[in-house]
Amino acid sequence: MQRLTVYSHPLRIIWQEAPIGRLLQGATPVYAKTLISRLFTLCAQAHSAAAALLLFPEEKPDMQAAQQELARETLRRALTDWLPLFSHRQATAEEWALLRRGELSPLASTIFFDDDPQTWLAAGVKGWEAWFLQERSETARWLAAVQNIITPTLPMASSPDHTLITHGPLDVSPLAIEYPLLSACLS
Repeated sequence: MQRLTVYSHPLRIIWQEAPIGRLLQGATPVYAKTLISRLFTLCAQAHSAAAALLLFPEEKPDMQAAQQELARETLRRALTDWLPLFSHRQATAEEWALLRRGELSPLASTIFFDDDPQTWLAAGVKGWEAWFLQERSETARWLAAVQNIITPTLPMASSPDHTLITHGPLDVSPLAIEYPLLSACLS
């Protein structure tokens, strides 16, 4: 399991990724082969898209295959890891069947949105805040549970109503964390 380490310095979050070898420990040969294949497929699509964007920016490469694989992998992780961890249940046979058939939108509707994904995306920030506060979907309940753990640790990342939605990106990179020290050294 990956670990999240939160230090006392404001906004310092370090996500420690498990080495790739640990993903395969204890796995059956069939599962390991499938996992390696998925990782290389996803990486190859990402590298191809990045190269196309860099070398031919005017062509706007088709990102649909990479996005589809990313969505499929995210939903697979939701079924294998997130449901047991946060909802204390196993994925149903129907949910696995939707994933196998590539019916990602209905599966995402069930697990993540409690609505059609396009409708949810079109709702904007106000709609997303309402979705979060109503806790009708499993994901909204997961986020509320995680918020109860993280919010007291990161008070400046929370708005007064305790939602973790910010008005803009929040840079938590090592450079952003150390910038005040660096600027003092350079002057």
